[in-house]
Parts: sequence; C-alpha cells; structure tokens
Amino acid sequence: MPAAGMPQAPAASRSEALAPALLVLLVVYVFGLAFSMQHFSYDVWGAIALAPVLIVISVPLLVRATRREGAPGMTRLIVLALVLKLVGALARYAVAYGVYGGFADAASYHEAGKVLAPLYRSGNFAAEIAGPGSLGTRTIKGVTGFVYALIGPSQLAGFVLFSWLGFWGLYLFYRAFVLAVPRGDARRYALLVFLLPSMLFWPSSIGKEAIITLTLGATAYGAARLFARRRGGLLVMAVGLAGTALIRSHVAMAIFVAVSVGYVVRRSRGVSPFAPVAKAIGLAALAGISVAVLSQVKDDLGIESLDVRSVQEQLATNQRNTTDGGSQFETTSDGSFASIPGSLVTILFRPWPFEASNLQNLIAALEGTLLAVLFFRSRRRLLAIPRQVRGHPYVVVVLVYTVLFAFAFSTFSNFGIVARQRVQLFPFVLVLLALPAAGQRRAPAPSPATPRRLSA
Repeated sequence: MPAAGMPQAPAASRSEALAPALLVLLVVYVFGLAFSMQHFSYDVWGAIALAPVLIVISVPLLVRATRREGAPGMTRLIVLALVLKLVGALARYAVAYGVYGGFADAASYHEAGKVLAPLYRSGNFAAEIAGPGSLGTRTIKGVTGFVYALIGPSQLAGFVLFSWLGFWGLYLFYRAFVLAVPRGDARRYALLVFLLPSMLFWPSSIGKEAIITLTLGATAYGAARLFARRRGGLLVMAVGLAGTALIRSHVAMAIFVAVSVGYVVRRSRGVSPFAPVAKAIGLAALAGISVAVLSQVKDDLGIESLDVRSVQEQLATNQRNTTDGGSQFETTSDGSFASIPGSLVTILFRPWPFEASNLQNLIAALEGTLLAVLFFRSRRRLLAIPRQVRGHPYVVVVLVYTVLFAFAFSTFSNFGIVARQRVQLFPFVLVLLALPAAGQRRAPAPSPATPRRLSA
C-alpha cells in the first residue's frame, strides 16, 4: 500500500504549491474585471469576463480526452495552445482596428450581429440582413447574431469566442491525425498545427476563417473515423461538409473529392462477405452527399456546369479581383493543372523575405521560410509518402486535397489573401511533416486490449 501511494505524493505537492498562485490569479482577475466594468464598455470587459469561462469549460474536456487516448503528456501542450489561441484573438483585434482602422470583414459581421441578436432572442430565427453578399457572408452574419444572442454585442468577446471555436477545429484535426496515422509523430504534428503563427492568428476573429477551421476539422475527424471503421464517422463528416459548404462551397467540394478518393482506395480488412456490401453502402452515401455539394458549388460560383472551362473562367475572375491593395504580386499561373507545382510553392512558402512590403508580409515570409526549412529537413518523411499511401487513406485525402486546393487558388495574386486563405490547407499538408520517416523502425502493434472496431 505505501508503494501504491508514493506516486500520488508529487501530484499532491504540486497541487498544494499551485493553490496560492491560483488564488492570487483569481483575486487579480476579480479586481481587474471590476475595474474594467467601471471604466470600460462591455465591448472590452465582455471579453475579460468570457475568456476564463471558455478556459474553465475547455480544460477538463481536454484533460479527459488526452487521458482517454493514452497521451496525458499532451495535455500541457494543448492547454497552452488554447491560451495562445485566445491571445491570438487579441492580436487579430489589434491588427484589425489598430493597423487597418476597422476596415475589416469583422466590422460588417459585428454590425449585422447586433441587429440579428435581439431578433434571435425573440425567436425570429428566419431573420436575415438584406444586401449583397455570398452565402458564406450571410452565414457568418447569422452565426455572429447567434453568438451575440448568447454573450451580448461585444466585438472583442466575439473575437475571443470565434477564436475558441477555431481552436476546437484544430483539436479535431489533431484527433484525426492520431486516429488516422497511429504510427505518426503526434507531438510534432500538434506543435505545428497548434502553434504555427498563421493558425494562431488568422482563425481568431469574427469571420469565415475560424468557422471553416471548425467545419474542416470536423470533416477531417469524421473521415478519419470512417477510415478507421469507427461508429459515427460518416455523420460527423457530413455535418462538417455541410458547414464548410455554407461558408466556401468550392473548399467543401475539394475536401469531399479527396475523402471520396481516400475511401475508394482504402483497403478492405478481413474476408467478411459483407465487406463489399458495406463499402457499396458507403459509396452510395458519398454519392448522395455529392449531389448536395455540387449543387451548392454551382449556385455559389454562378455557373451551370462544373467543367474545366467554367472553373478556369471563375479562376480568371478571382485573379482580377485580387489585384487590388498593397500586397499584390505578379503570378504566372494560367489556371491550368500544369501550374499546380508553382502555385503550391506560392501558397505554402511565399512571400519570400525580399518580397515583403510590410510587417504582416514579413511575418508571413518568415513563417514560409521556416516551413520550407521544415520540408527540407523532413525529406525522409516525405520519401515515406508512397509507403504510407498504401495503408493510410487519410494520407491520400491530404495529397488530393492539397492538389485541388492549389488548383483552386492558383490565380490569386495578393499575398495578404493567400496568407489568410492557406490556413484551410495547413492542417492537412502538415500531416506530411509528421509521417513516420522512411526506414524508421515500426512501432509495436497495438495492445490486444484495444477496443474492437467495426468491420464495415
């Protein structure tokens, strides 16, 4: 019995040592909140009140999840990522209103949310804001209205809550990686996907980036469960796809095609006579989802058919629409598949340091340079991709989605837009940097005590 009790002593000691510090933090927070309520508007102190609540809600969930997956050592890293993500909301707010003077999409979403919030609280959920705008823009205005109906019209608090939702999207990406690539370097992937500056900054404001990070994360996690033959995978993926389609239907189409290819090439396990039937049912379900996604893409792009010519014409329009502002650059892409390699280099790594025209571009350039170095140093992992493709359909999803994303954004010619849009790609492409290296000794097989998975 004494031996069994010994490991508990350090934990108890740490708890006793932390108690005074936590008490001091609590007192400081209470007095800080009281001071803010007396001297600042709700737009400021609303965020101060909300952030600790989100942390208190999240930490027990994260601790329980990491213990359940057998990785308690990841708890500190993920909790740190949560705190940094909320700090990222403050940085995003400061840039939007300190650097750009409020000329940001978040400002229009904020105004719409203030109008919609009281209508939603009164039960009028059919209310919309009239005026031009894509389905994605209208969706985010509606989401902002629901957020303000819950927390009140505090723009800074809205930034914090949207950033929190973006964090859970990143967590779902992490869970997808752990499930789909069990022999991969989960800690390396977590460090990259949680702490990359772009992921801390861009999906941390009222806007599309935070919500699409959540919906893409749900899609990736659902796909990983589907490939691993876990219950509920198809449902989670469908919900994620639906949310993505409401914001950016062309991105939903790209990830749907990628998941479908991964599902087709997935190996069948065992010799069960029901395996072909189960796969046929899965393909039929994916075909049904594709009808809805294709219809939404055509409506959003304003085209009658998704042929290559129509898509290229839309890409040309995108190119013309992204040549304004102070971060434009000359692109040699003609919107063809042959331009994908060059486009991929631009999306992942540019601007180069000598192309930076302001502080924001310089930070993006340093991040791109760091990524280029990581890709070079991870060449053994990249060489292992052909071997990983055979047994990991999630890697197929990553490769197909990366190619389609590069094609869709190949004609964008503004570094500011590219830096913001590529957060939809990073959580996928970073998987390649955390694969088992070529020649790496295989890890032991899972314990027989591992719960059985569905054979479908």
